[in-house]
Amino acid sequence: EVLLGAAHPERCDAVLRALGLDGLADRHPMSLSGGQKQRVVVAAAMLSDKPLILLDEPTSGLDLGSMQQVGQLLQEWKAQGKTLLVITHDEELAANWCDRVIRWDDTEGV
Repeated sequence: EVLLGAAHPERCDAVLRALGLDGLADRHPMSLSGGQKQRVVVAAAMLSDKPLILLDEPTSGLDLGSMQQVGQLLQEWKAQGKTLLVITHDEELAANWCDRVIRWDDTEGV
């Protein structure tokens, strides 16, 4: 459930609406598409109200419109004074929505 551990449950409807998930709050997570599940994870992180939010591939499986919704929320979190660490292979997300990009190239292999 998105509200699990939410610091501000009253914001749930607004966050779901911002991510294009309004109307899906009562659905079981297994009945959601991969992109919808991904956005639910972002919504849960946003509702946690933690000072540091770590997102691993937050736009994986999302279409362009959903990716832009997530990017706009990243900017809103930043405006609220949150620190965000985004791990991504999505160079477009990094270029358009992140303040700093640290590129990790492992040419040696592991």
